[in-house]
Amino acid sequence: MIPSPHNYNLPRIKGEVVYLVQNPKTAYRTIKDESVIVDLNNSLLYSLNPIASIIWEMSNGKTDIKQMVDRVENEFDVERSVAKNDCMEFADDFIQKGLLIILEQ
Repeated sequence: MIPSPHNYNLPRIKGEVVYLVQNPKTAYRTIKDESVIVDLNNSLLYSLNPIASIIWEMSNGKTDIKQMVDRVENEFDVERSVAKNDCMEFADDFIQKGLLIILEQ
């Protein structure tokens, strides 16, 4: 797992790789370059920016957080620290909302 300089609530698991998976009680769609998630538990709608869309799509239980950071860094041509912060912030927020689930492998 990527150590975080911020106080994210992602688990601190030594020697383990952390994967994220989308909660099956969500629906995801992209319409005209805008991606949205609907939480089917409470009908809340979340609009995603391009970086959040990539992270959501990669939350498949097979891609770890480091791979997500790599893709964001390369695709958006940002500093690694920026990519890492964006990924961790999005993951932490959506884990807290119950939209993403942590898988430990």
